[in-house]
Amino acid sequence: MKALLQAHHVPSVAITVIRNRQIQWSAAYGLRAPDAPATNDTLYNIASMAKPISAEVALRLASQKKFTLDEPMYRDWTDPGIAYDERRKLLTPRVALTHRTGFPNWRYQTGNVLTFAFTPDSSYSYSGEGYEYLARFLEKRTGSSFEDLAQRLVLGQIGMQDTAYTQQPWFKDRVASPADASGNFQAPTFAKSAVASDLVYATSSDYAKFLIAVSNGSGVTTMLARERVVRSPGKAYKCAPAPDYKCPVTGVGL
Repeated sequence: MKALLQAHHVPSVAITVIRNRQIQWSAAYGLRAPDAPATNDTLYNIASMAKPISAEVALRLASQKKFTLDEPMYRDWTDPGIAYDERRKLLTPRVALTHRTGFPNWRYQTGNVLTFAFTPDSSYSYSGEGYEYLARFLEKRTGSSFEDLAQRLVLGQIGMQDTAYTQQPWFKDRVASPADASGNFQAPTFAKSAVASDLVYATSSDYAKFLIAVSNGSGVTTMLARERVVRSPGKAYKCAPAPDYKCPVTGVGL
């Protein structure tokens, strides 16, 4: 493992093995920061792996009949950037969860104003903004912050005590610092308020607990547990670096 980390300029890695829906073992290798070894308690920025946790928040609320996956979100939340675009009425929780909103991945790509690249539910395009839109809808519908919803419905229920959307006092001396392409350590980035699609910190074993809970269908109705693994209609994308090679048709579940 040490040789692999050195060859790929990766400072550290944490691994948790699941067998038969049970954690078998966890281990950490390398350095989380200069002169600080990674351990099983090391917290990693899980980046877009935050999205499944946030999706679980939504599905558990839907299971409690707080909303339906196919109801329009504009009655509770409309982003100012699309306030006068009639296509906003086509945005539903299901459309957001399956990356079919028509939004860019991030609004900085469109001058920091949220806009549609295509009509919602007409195609597939990966979008962090879609998840943020859904989070704002859930906050408006429930009157709770997204971080509170995540803690109450998912993290607390599953026992994920080492996972958080924003920086916590218990992060001290536990965070794995990111590194550049040469393996040089950089300062970690933290969210000031919950970001549904990014910047969640967790241990490897905590995320494994989450995967087990999802596999068990915990906290959601049987119908939603089935729907979660049904792939939405997608489209083919050209793969880099070979532009003439086409990837399989892509789409995502809930």
